[in-house]
Amino acid sequence: MKNEILKLPKDSVVYRSYDILRIEVIENYKYLIKDKVWPGIIKMLNRLKIENDLYIITLRNNRKNLLKQLKYFNLVKYFKEIINGNHLSSPWETKIGLLKNKIIDPADTIIIGDTEADIIAGNKLEIITCAVRSGIRNDNHLKLYKPNYILDNANELEKLINKKIIA
Repeated sequence: MKNEILKLPKDSVVYRSYDILRIEVIENYKYLIKDKVWPGIIKMLNRLKIENDLYIITLRNNRKNLLKQLKYFNLVKYFKEIINGNHLSSPWETKIGLLKNKIIDPADTIIIGDTEADIIAGNKLEIITCAVRSGIRNDNHLKLYKPNYILDNANELEKLINKKIIA
């Protein structure tokens, strides 16, 4: 049934209803707390926060549940700002709009994300892109968008930092 709905025109009533329901379900707090924080990521965030401004840029619609989830995982304190926005244009164009006034020096900026929107936005802004395999897209899909790096875990991010590629 899902595949049949996804084949419908995006402006059809059935497709829009399905999309609204999908967003309501995936942004439901009882599901959000089932997410996991990467092993080692807290240590990494502590290290990165010392010399960097960290931002969350997300297209999540439900800000209340976003903040509640970040508080549940004790992550809010690591970020200078948590920015969410509904995408009125394409997801990557929306991310560019949310991100571009935060970039001081593209050479010192990195975007870490799990979707093509993150990678495309980073590439268009000429910043380093790191795709993570822990998200909703598979490896082959991520590679189509040519991120600078594809990471499996926080240890790989640590290696990039130690090589002075980022931060």
